[in-house]
Amino acid sequence: KSWRSLRLIPLVALTLFALSPPALKARVGSLARWEDGTMTERRLLWGESYRMISDRPWLGFGPNTYAGVEPRYKLKDSRTDDQYAHNGYLQIAAETGLLGLGSFLLVLLFFFLRVVPVFVAERSSLAGQRGLAFSAGILSFLIDCGTDTGLQSLRLVGLLWIALGIGLAAQRSIRGERS
Repeated sequence: KSWRSLRLIPLVALTLFALSPPALKARVGSLARWEDGTMTERRLLWGESYRMISDRPWLGFGPNTYAGVEPRYKLKDSRTDDQYAHNGYLQIAAETGLLGLGSFLLVLLFFFLRVVPVFVAERSSLAGQRGLAFSAGILSFLIDCGTDTGLQSLRLVGLLWIALGIGLAAQRSIRGERS
C-alpha cells in the first residue's frame, strides 16, 4: 500500500532541492564536475591514501597517524589539507593496514548478514519495519563514509558501534533469543 507514497519521494526531494540555499546547490553541483571542485580535491586525497597504503599495506602507519604522515605523500604543488583522506575506508587502511580494514569490514558484513534477514522476514511487523529503517540508516552512514570523514569522528564511530549493538539486540529480541 505504501508504494504510491514512495513515488512522491523524488518529487519531494526535487522540491526541497529547488528551495535550498544557493550554497547548497553549488556544493551539490560541484560533485558532478570532475575537473574542479570537491571531486578533484578528493581524487588527490585518495591518491595520497593509495600511496600510503602501498608503502605499508598490511599494518599501516598506526592509528591516528594519518595527518602526520600524509604530507610525505602529497604531489608537488598540492594544496589539499593535511588531516583526512575524505574516504573513511582508505584512511582506515592507511592507518591500520588492509588487516585492520578487513577486520572492520568483516564486523559490518557479520552485522548485515545476521540482522537484515531477520528484519526482512519480519517486515510486516512494526519491529521488522523499524529494524529495516534502522539498518538502512547505518548503511547510509557507511556509504557516506566513502567520500567523507565520518569514520574519523570519535562520536560518530561510537554511535555506529552502539547502533550495531542495538541492531543485534533487536534482531535477537525478534527471534526470541536470550542474551
